[in-house]
Amino acid sequence: MWQKFIFYLKRYGFAELFGGILVLIGASITFYLTGNKILAAYVGALSENIGFYGTIIVGDIIKAKRSSELWTWKHSLPVLRNILLEFGGAELLDSFVMRPGMIYLFTTLFTPYEFGALVGVVVSDVVFYAMAVLSAELTRKFRK
Repeated sequence: MWQKFIFYLKRYGFAELFGGILVLIGASITFYLTGNKILAAYVGALSENIGFYGTIIVGDIIKAKRSSELWTWKHSLPVLRNILLEFGGAELLDSFVMRPGMIYLFTTLFTPYEFGALVGVVVSDVVFYAMAVLSAELTRKFRK
């Protein structure tokens, strides 16, 4: 059990940290410029996706490149397919419903705005990772 926890911590940890920083920056700037919590929640979710998936994609491509002597950009397609299998369903629900909804809800309940956004991100992360890890485990044989 601990081996899986360590594996997923290594897999998602830095990407989550980078995505978490971007969600707070994107949502906060949008909120302070527009005063619109709904728009800020969606910009925050998009910002986190850019940080998180940018980190995951770059890391997975680097790993694939290291393991192949004759690597070309065409080898990126299986990497992207594997990421889609691992995160696809969880990400759809997370990006369009869960994360913006939790950011909006908790920024309405708590002040300052940044604290509410952080609580919203943490709550949505718990749900997202439960779904993503389950998906990763169920699709492991298809991603080889």
